[in-house]
Amino acid sequence: MAHFKRVKSFDDLKKQFRELSKKHHPDITGGDDSVIKEINNEYDMLFPIWKTKSKVKTTETASSTRSEFYTQYGWAGSQYNSNLGTKEIAANLRKYVKEVYPTWKFSITCQFYSGGSSISVAAMEAPYEILERDKIKDNCYVDFYDHEEGEDFKAGGINIDIHRMRDREEMPILNDFGYEVLNDVFEQLMSYRYDDSDGMIDYFSTNFYYSFGLGKYDKGFRIVEKTARVKSPKFEVKK
Repeated sequence: MAHFKRVKSFDDLKKQFRELSKKHHPDITGGDDSVIKEINNEYDMLFPIWKTKSKVKTTETASSTRSEFYTQYGWAGSQYNSNLGTKEIAANLRKYVKEVYPTWKFSITCQFYSGGSSISVAAMEAPYEILERDKIKDNCYVDFYDHEEGEDFKAGGINIDIHRMRDREEMPILNDFGYEVLNDVFEQLMSYRYDDSDGMIDYFSTNFYYSFGLGKYDKGFRIVEKTARVKSPKFEVKK
């Protein structure tokens, strides 16, 4: 092997990979794209060998462990589990919103394609006003569509694709009530995700992509006053 030297154990293999990645990553001064590809190839060959030798019961793969330290900005959510598929994550999120926000209505769907999978989350109904409606059309961070142009928003419904959820100052279209709920649901979604992508070298690795917003293209978000349903027993999400 050109890069991995005198590997002593499964943990040592991962440690060496972490050190080599930090040294040769293209984002770092002196890094080299061709070298990091060689390191990845060697790691892919050595990983199953040392995993078998270690006799450690784990579902880790060479690819999944890269999410911990491959890129400079790679991260994994607090509930990320490589054993959870996109359908299971979507199911857990549906259970969460039904339990915590019973007077709201959310649409949570999955899509699968050759390049991966995605989860679409859309708030369809809220029991009270959550929008600063005079700020919607002038805000550059949302895609806006009035489903019944010329009529009141509350009657016609709206469709807004929210691109930046985590920064309160960049979401002036939401009042404090709306931001509190939607940000919580967004954080729940992100807690199941990992993203180890690096656009600098066209390297994209994530367990799912996502879209998040109010309403859908064929059905707008509405305010529907309602009282909370009786709470069901606390659910258990699959981990």
